[in-house]
Amino acid sequence: MTDAAPSPVVRRRALSPVPVWARVLVGVVVLAVAGLGAYLLIGGIATVPDVVGRSADDAVLALKAAGFALGAVTKVETSAPSGQVLAQDPAPGTLGRKGEPVRLTVAAPLPIGVPSVIGLSTDAARSSASAAGLALTTFESFDASATSGTVIPQAPYAAATVVKGAVVAVLVSKGRAAASVPVPNISGKREIDAAAVLTLAGFRPVLHDGSSAAVASGTVIGQLPATGTKAAPGSAVEVLVSRGKTAAAEVAVPNVAGKTQADAVAALTASGLVARVARAPSSAAATGAVAAQLPAANSRALKGAEVVIAVSTGAGAGGVRVPRLAGATSAATQASLESVGLTFKSVSSVSASVPAGQVIGQLPVPGALLPPGSPVLCIVSSGTPR
Repeated sequence: MTDAAPSPVVRRRALSPVPVWARVLVGVVVLAVAGLGAYLLIGGIATVPDVVGRSADDAVLALKAAGFALGAVTKVETSAPSGQVLAQDPAPGTLGRKGEPVRLTVAAPLPIGVPSVIGLSTDAARSSASAAGLALTTFESFDASATSGTVIPQAPYAAATVVKGAVVAVLVSKGRAAASVPVPNISGKREIDAAAVLTLAGFRPVLHDGSSAAVASGTVIGQLPATGTKAAPGSAVEVLVSRGKTAAAEVAVPNVAGKTQADAVAALTASGLVARVARAPSSAAATGAVAAQLPAANSRALKGAEVVIAVSTGAGAGGVRVPRLAGATSAATQASLESVGLTFKSVSSVSASVPAGQVIGQLPVPGALLPPGSPVLCIVSSGTPR
């Protein structure tokens, strides 16, 4: 009998217990991962959105929607559309803590030098402005020193810095003004005939309704300036037209001749009437006092009707001096011009330097002398271009 082969010896090694420090480390890692996951879930971290190429306003909305704040904004003059986001920091797709600021680089309009168009024809001035990326608006005035149809002054002035799309206003000469001519007599004429007579004589008729039991409806009761008075062609002639005897309440028109403008307006208002101020040179009334009125004193007028008062600008032929208006608001400018007997006209223009609603420039220039009632064109800022 043979001996059996010895059995292999199997040695079993006892497993050593896991060190405590290793268990603690694993626990910390697990807790950290769980904490990060929870942090991400509750919204503490978010992805920075891509706002490059958007407008600044849209970019701000996108950042806020993602939970980020707007950081510092750097403007760079470039040919890119004004207000477009060129770069951002942190970069798009970056993980960031909500509430953190995102810095933006935004395009600002390139400055443009205003070309000189003085002495050019209207068409040539428009072409020059267009070539520079600017718009042109024209304004006409009599001027004996310049050929009719050519530019006299401009605003903004040549070489001033503006932005693309800004408006350049120019004053275009209409040549030598015709001499003052007598105002024709239109009393008793039909409304349409009176308007035609004044227009053919070179005047601008301004019609007002009046009541009268003695004058047929549609017929002229009175006019201002009076018949035979010399006035500049193109100036206004106020015309009071009868609408017949009405059943509406009537009031007596007070006599305001010789009163200051403020006192005359107060007296008319107290009588239930509305004052409409016109201005004209007069040697019969002191400067600032009422030289004439329409309807006449002591006549009857409908309650709430207009009464035109001609406020004297003095006997001098120099005219009204244009005030300096740049930087004033549109409303303040209108009030300033009306207070000296001039008319406010405006045109809007983009501007990177003048706040919206403020006057950038004016035509005619400050200090110019104009006939009473003349318009003054103001360029009013519409704000930074978008």
